[in-house]
Amino acid sequence: LARGLGRQEARETLAHECMHGIFYSQPAVRAACAAFWAERAGEEGREAWSSFLADFGYDTGNEGLVLNEFFAYMTTETRLFGSPKPSLKSLGRRTDKAGGGRRMELLRELQREFNAFIRDLVPGPRPRLDKGTCLLE
Repeated sequence: LARGLGRQEARETLAHECMHGIFYSQPAVRAACAAFWAERAGEEGREAWSSFLADFGYDTGNEGLVLNEFFAYMTTETRLFGSPKPSLKSLGRRTDKAGGGRRMELLRELQREFNAFIRDLVPGPRPRLDKGTCLLE
């Protein structure tokens, strides 16, 4: 893990990385992610997610990467879009573009819907590190 991470941030990062392993090792999870993305995320939700990733420098033209990160972030993230007023600035990132409040609202809605949709397809044991950072529990 990266230097300078606090204990909780290291746990959260490890849980996020574990979810990448589940994404790659479970064809049913990958298929369900793709189905949710195509059929349930909606155009506005896909745009919100893509712009979120672009702000962090991800290649949003790579659909496999977009889906993989969607799965990992949506199942573990509690700080960036998990609270009503997230602050990217506090994490050393630039703040949202214009309309970012709506984007974060959309991402929180997507997260709730996606976790309800995918929960039963993710095999156990799920990453649970101390305070539990996997939102599928």
